[in-house]
Amino acid sequence: MQIDVGLHCLHQLFEAQADRCPLATAIDNSLGAMRERRGAIITYGEVEAKSNQLAYYLRRHGVVSGARVGLLIRRSPELYIAILAILKAGGAYVPLDPEYPADRIDYILADCSVRVILTTGDLAKEKVIGVTDVICVDLQAGEIALESTLRLDRTVVGTTERDLSYIIYTSGSTGRPKGVEIEHRSSTNYIQVVNESVYQIQPHDRVYQGFSIAFDASVEEVWCTFAAGATLVVGSMEQTRSGVDLAQLLNQQQVTVLSCVPTLLTMMEVEVPTIRLLILGGEQCPQELVARWCNPHRRVLNTYGPTEATVVSTYQECQPERAITIGKALPTYYVYILDEDLQLCPPGVEGEIHIGGICLARGYVNRPDLTAEKFIHLAEHKSPKIIPNRLYKTGDLGSWTEDGEIQFLGRIDGQVKLRGFRIELSEIESVIMQCAGVSAAVVAVKKVAQIDRLIAYLVPRQSFAELDLGGIFETMRSRLPAYMVPTSLEVLISLPTLPSGKVDRKSLPAPQNIGINFHGSSQRQPTNELESKIAFVWAEVLGISSPAIDADFFQELGGHSLLAAMAVSKLREIPQFQDLAVLDFYQHSTISALATELSTRWQHLATIDREIIPTEQRESPTSKPRSISNLWSAIGIYCLYFIHGLPIVFPYYIFDTLQDNSWNEYVALGISGITLISTYPILLSISIVLKWLVIGTYKSGSYPLWGSYYWRFWFVLQVHGLISLDPLAGSPLLNIYYRLLGTKIGRDVYLGGIEIIAADLVTIGSNTSINDGASLVGYEVVNGRLEIGNIKIDRDCFIGTNTM
Repeated sequence: MQIDVGLHCLHQLFEAQADRCPLATAIDNSLGAMRERRGAIITYGEVEAKSNQLAYYLRRHGVVSGARVGLLIRRSPELYIAILAILKAGGAYVPLDPEYPADRIDYILADCSVRVILTTGDLAKEKVIGVTDVICVDLQAGEIALESTLRLDRTVVGTTERDLSYIIYTSGSTGRPKGVEIEHRSSTNYIQVVNESVYQIQPHDRVYQGFSIAFDASVEEVWCTFAAGATLVVGSMEQTRSGVDLAQLLNQQQVTVLSCVPTLLTMMEVEVPTIRLLILGGEQCPQELVARWCNPHRRVLNTYGPTEATVVSTYQECQPERAITIGKALPTYYVYILDEDLQLCPPGVEGEIHIGGICLARGYVNRPDLTAEKFIHLAEHKSPKIIPNRLYKTGDLGSWTEDGEIQFLGRIDGQVKLRGFRIELSEIESVIMQCAGVSAAVVAVKKVAQIDRLIAYLVPRQSFAELDLGGIFETMRSRLPAYMVPTSLEVLISLPTLPSGKVDRKSLPAPQNIGINFHGSSQRQPTNELESKIAFVWAEVLGISSPAIDADFFQELGGHSLLAAMAVSKLREIPQFQDLAVLDFYQHSTISALATELSTRWQHLATIDREIIPTEQRESPTSKPRSISNLWSAIGIYCLYFIHGLPIVFPYYIFDTLQDNSWNEYVALGISGITLISTYPILLSISIVLKWLVIGTYKSGSYPLWGSYYWRFWFVLQVHGLISLDPLAGSPLLNIYYRLLGTKIGRDVYLGGIEIIAADLVTIGSNTSINDGASLVGYEVVNGRLEIGNIKIDRDCFIGTNTM
């Protein structure tokens, strides 16, 4: 295995690829760009230049080697530029999830002594509280753009491999999260080792980035991609949550590498044939899931590793017929199973998993006691088979199999993994105990409707009446991430205990209060058939009897992304709900709001159908428009067939006609040759004329599928698809052609062999260069509607191969 020992720092892995292939696509944010009607930063060279500018800006704001810089930006090109800039300036990035409550963000920033934070204007107002220097990358973009694009001098910055690269906060047993400090040497070693010996990501790969940047699995997605010179495909929070719809997104984006938790994979009902590498981790992997997704053209890996040992420590190459384990250690990682006396356990004997090597974290932020407890230094009498002197106690139980792999057996303590999230139950219990009227509290994982849920059990100090359960919920939501807020609060007279006096979690009763609204709002029941259908599915998925139509799916009924995806999947089995999306649940999270939205949407579609088809021709709400669209499509196909055959048939027709009229054979041949040469400009002219005759000027908006506008759009799209623009690529003639179609193109614009659709809505600024293979499509089909929007590319831009 050849590891480049000259690359000591994480950002140097990116810089090496930016030097090697500056025109290669680094970030594909085309879906986000489409949604926001703006362009995307995409090439390695462009990301390198932008991150250098921001790094200089950070240096001017006091960021030096060893500084800790907060990072609170939603997934976008700016997020990855900010990460690179922090590292280039010498700092360590402290990632924060935009969905964290403000209290948690404030605690992390204070605990980590963050003085500078990179964020955006909207998040700064909502989340940032006690930071000295807040840099909004959107509001201060003009100032940042004045900085140099050249790379900072490494000798001036002075970052070494023993400096911190990032600090990620995980759930803590004290009631507050704890920060894990990872040095450059650990993260760089991991990326190089796992890419070279296990994942083997190549420059042509497209890697989906779906994990929160505050979760260490994102380190794997982002840096394995950049180190290989591959493309990072950015998924928004809504897309990542979509579950049942995620497969469509992955297919559309031609994703080849996907890393996710098994729970998310179970939600994906559609095959994604482009995926060649599937990386699973974060929770135990079911055998049936491997059997379903394995095929001869795809590698499926089951991985394991705590944040304290830099992302992934072990892996197994999964096969349908093999038992699932967490496999063996990565190269340069040392994994041992030790008993209570720190002696090696033989195969088949249960013990605690310990990890050692260059991968280990420096320790925990401001927690020397916990660092000493978890990162142990072995005595001199250790077993000679244990190589490193420092090991991390994972708290996980395991045993060696006969073939040298590790079987994961669960946790020693109260930590759990739920949907890929690492949760200390004691952190939740600590927050609850701070609420008025609570004498005792314990949190456990219970199955409800076949889904693992967090359930909180409370004992009141005096009586049930003194407990403000709604207030307890609000306290938890203000202090804890959404995935750590229990689904239900159960009030008991006392907690069951073991003979030792410890709480007997296994004897805690089944939850009774799931779906009960403790916030004093209405308990209205369904008032019409549409609300009743939604309520029936919600009750089945959530495991409750009769959800109120004004109760929030996520905030009050204990729903989360997995349950939302399951509810959408079940509702789609009903014909009228086939256009329902998971995003609808987040935008309309009560039964009444969702029913009102769907009813309004269907009425709007019916109105459009009535406008398209005269009343006397309308037979049914759906069949007639589609039959008319089918007729026009058939006519259009024959027109397209005629246009396609024109270059072949027309010259021969001219030659035969002249011959039949006794023209000289050589003259007839010459004229037919001129006709052949003329067919290409004639076809270009036809495409321009048909565009203006059939559709006129493109207008941004939302149009019904199979409607009149959709058919005209489809026909013009097919006409343009018949005519190759390759001969015009790189010449000013291509600019003239697109200007004739309506595209607004500035001076000195270079266009390679690109494709522009909805030409009137595309604006390209002066001095812009767009390379071969790029597409400015400006449209997508979503929920049965054609969505068309504007695309604007600023002046002085450089764009590589990409789709917008």
